[in-house]
Amino acid sequence: MADKKKLWNSASTAGLVLGEVSALYLLITGFTGDIPASGGFNAILIGILNAALWLVKLVACIYLMKFFMKKYSDENPKVSNNGTFRFGSLVAMLSSLVYSGFMLLDFHFIHPDVFDEALEVVAETFEMNSASIEAMEEMVGMMPNYTFFMNFFYCWLFGTILALIFSRNIPSRNPFENGSQPPMTDDNK
Repeated sequence: MADKKKLWNSASTAGLVLGEVSALYLLITGFTGDIPASGGFNAILIGILNAALWLVKLVACIYLMKFFMKKYSDENPKVSNNGTFRFGSLVAMLSSLVYSGFMLLDFHFIHPDVFDEALEVVAETFEMNSASIEAMEEMVGMMPNYTFFMNFFYCWLFGTILALIFSRNIPSRNPFENGSQPPMTDDNK
């Protein structure tokens, strides 16, 4: 029971940190979207800034996932590669929940018009008739909820795959790590 408690405590802390990094990215890019980009050059700069922020978020999340998995393995010397994978998968689930929950709050309270604006762009671009626009308007009301679940499962899947990759070597399966060396024989003197 104590091991499960330790697993959940460590995973919830790591999940909260990873979720906060992604939520911070969402918050920053949401505000860069509010910057007027009437000129083509401003739009390009904002696009480059958002791409750079996305790359920083991706690298930070990958690094933090590996860091927390290694830390968990170091704090629990008896944990196996399978146990590290379970920890990483749990971190992925919890961080996905935090990030998706923040995204849902963003769509409801910070940027509630984002889907309405997207509908207007689609309607203008494809010259939709009134029946199609009505059908899209009905769907727009449910988009924050759909986005929550799609984002949650996508992030959890990505994190679980990442945990699977990292857990193969956390803890290390190298028998010569930590100063261990093979016994000296006449062949390798």
